[in-house]
Amino acid sequence: MPRGCVLKTSDQLPVNAIDANIITDVTTGEMYLLYGSFWGGCHMLLLDRETGLAAEEGIGTCVARRPQWMSGAIEGPYMIYNPDTGYYYLFVSYGSLKTDYNIRVGRSRTITGPFHDINGRDLSDIDDSDNSVGFMIACGYRWNDGVPYMAPGHNSVLRNADGEWFLVYHIREQNFRRTPEPSTMQIRKMFWTPDGWPVASAEPYSGEISQPIPEELLLGHYERIQLTPSLPQGVQCSVPMKLDKDHYYECCSIQGSWSADNDQSVVITYGDRREHLIASAAWDHELNQETIILTGKTDHGIAIWAKKVAPLS
Repeated sequence: MPRGCVLKTSDQLPVNAIDANIITDVTTGEMYLLYGSFWGGCHMLLLDRETGLAAEEGIGTCVARRPQWMSGAIEGPYMIYNPDTGYYYLFVSYGSLKTDYNIRVGRSRTITGPFHDINGRDLSDIDDSDNSVGFMIACGYRWNDGVPYMAPGHNSVLRNADGEWFLVYHIREQNFRRTPEPSTMQIRKMFWTPDGWPVASAEPYSGEISQPIPEELLLGHYERIQLTPSLPQGVQCSVPMKLDKDHYYECCSIQGSWSADNDQSVVITYGDRREHLIASAAWDHELNQETIILTGKTDHGIAIWAKKVAPLS
């Protein structure tokens, strides 16, 4: 039976009390309400564990926000704790669900932050002149074939009994009409990089299971998408990439090398750059065929998606 209102806001207050969810401190057992959208950013409010009502006065601690010249566009906060890394991870959606929605992540050893991105920037820092704060793990994308998509966001994260992680969010087909169609849901597997950052699978989940990928199966022609923050956040298109014999790597005019560290880890090196990617089996929803995907990030903190589209000729 309802006991009362935890927090009520209006347009006249500095915060917007929507998109709420609850997270528990794994050390103290204290419970917090995580909430917020647009003006004022996202906040954490301490709860009374017995009543579920607010245990502190005010609006709580700000954990993420954006500059007002970006319309303060941040919402849908969701937090998880990963016992394997010892970090709390704060997921937020930047932008508008009608145009440039994208999912960013920060992490902290403590539940109320501060939450820093992969380059050490605080998610509550409004000095973000180039839209680069937050590790972006999903944005609008377009493979060479099939339906292009835009505005993924407002996510949740699930972990099943087998210890596998999944990213759940809504998304829409790419169009910028004033009255777009309703969003649909996508679910992607979520992997963890060696330095403890989450990355989303390059293809939506289709029931595939984790399995070793022999090195010879990695050889082939790929499409690659680099999830680079932009201003405004656009739809990222794929470019050709190749993992060739003798560990030769090619992506457009870039030449380098690649290696397979183990059955699921691929390292790509070119110039002074290094990328750590996770290989997995997947279903290619655009080409309607089985494939191998690579998911990971550059050493400069940019997420990478790639999928194999053809064997070597």
